Amino acid sequence: MTPCPARWTSAATTAGTFNALWDRLSTDVERPVELVREQAQASREALGAAKFGAICSVLRRAARQDSAFRLKERFTARIETENGWEELA
Repeated sequence: MTPCPARWTSAATTAGTFNALWDRLSTDVERPVELVREQAQASREALGAAKFGAICSVLRRAARQDSAFRLKERFTARIETENGWEELA
């Protein structure tokens, strides 16, 4: 697994990064896609709770959009937490 960069220089850059992630997931990525993050706590600690939560929100939004559009092949995401696996939907 390749780690994602954990540093952004400003709030504006961070917001732009999340918007870019949404743009890619909502329109550009060919389906089906399953994103799985094992040991998500390491990402939460490296990024901080706010940024990690924002990323999870984008992933949830993409999964919900595919579900709402009733796509046969969808984007799905799940993370491994201290309590087991959590589906981001």
